[in-house]
Amino acid sequence: MRVDLLAYTKSHFQLSKLSMRDASEQSLKLDDFHKIIMQKENSYPEIERWLRKQVFLQLDCPDRAAYVAHWDGKPVGAVVTKASPKNRIKLCHLHVLEDVRHQNLGDAFLGLIALHSERSTGEIYFTIPESVWEEQRKFFFKFGFRCHGQATRQYRLFDKELYCSASLEAFSRIALKRMGNLSQEINLGNFELAPTLLLSIQPKFAESIMKGVKRTEIRRRFSKRWKGHRVAIYATYPVQAVVGEATINTVDVASPKTIWERYATDIGCELAEFSAYCEGSATVSAIQLGDVVRFATPLNRSSVTSMFGENIRPPQSYLLLRKAQPWSEAISIASAVGGRYVREG
Repeated sequence: MRVDLLAYTKSHFQLSKLSMRDASEQSLKLDDFHKIIMQKENSYPEIERWLRKQVFLQLDCPDRAAYVAHWDGKPVGAVVTKASPKNRIKLCHLHVLEDVRHQNLGDAFLGLIALHSERSTGEIYFTIPESVWEEQRKFFFKFGFRCHGQATRQYRLFDKELYCSASLEAFSRIALKRMGNLSQEINLGNFELAPTLLLSIQPKFAESIMKGVKRTEIRRRFSKRWKGHRVAIYATYPVQAVVGEATINTVDVASPKTIWERYATDIGCELAEFSAYCEGSATVSAIQLGDVVRFATPLNRSSVTSMFGENIRPPQSYLLLRKAQPWSEAISIASAVGGRYVREG
């Protein structure tokens, strides 16, 4: 039975990245991923061996990525990619269940690949059965893919395999823009669980926060009302990316002298640097951070700009994330896509 689009758009859609922990613990995510992939066993008799001998053993390798999509807790699709040193990304496998095939899940998967690609040049490619290419060519054309004839290696029984590719730069630009549009149509995760604030921090301090070394951020002014809220951490130039998030445990407002006495070991800088920042302020705010998690892949400012087709600027200090605004939508997407976080330690 075909899924009703209105019901789908109100549902919870989650993209999850698999890790070696999933493989070692035989997680439910891994089981769901395996079931989706194995639906192609009749056409690809070596697919089980490929999963066991290559994909499952490489889940934590930077060049290999595998994702599974769930809709209201039910697995509906899977994708596998592999990058090579020659600036090439292979789309190894992409499968979406027929009942939801017309609900833009393909857009979500390809947007996910673009979001997690750190390469600006090169190509993305795949091989595809001739019959499937004839059926799906309009979809792939939208992302800049073109067919270049028969592939040198044939994987599938009884159907000629074709070689298709696209410029990685053009593909990423298109895929990210479509993912930005998609965030308006379906629920990519739970917005209520997304961060409330976006906090700009110098890269060296942002990294110290991610590592758990720096546990207190100092601001000249910061409201106590943000206590208990989640905050996304934006590392400023030259990183220019959202690298993770944390919870604001407390906000302590006091004189610079008192703040230094209370939090010197957690601020992550020397007294001279602290004093220079606080000069001229009668009071400063000490923001104590906890439950720090690092994004599995940083959300680059350039990716947010590509998603929404406008030059997205980060805040000088912090920004309230309101629903339907580019930063909040992009961070919600980054939170919803898979292996959502890597927890330090």
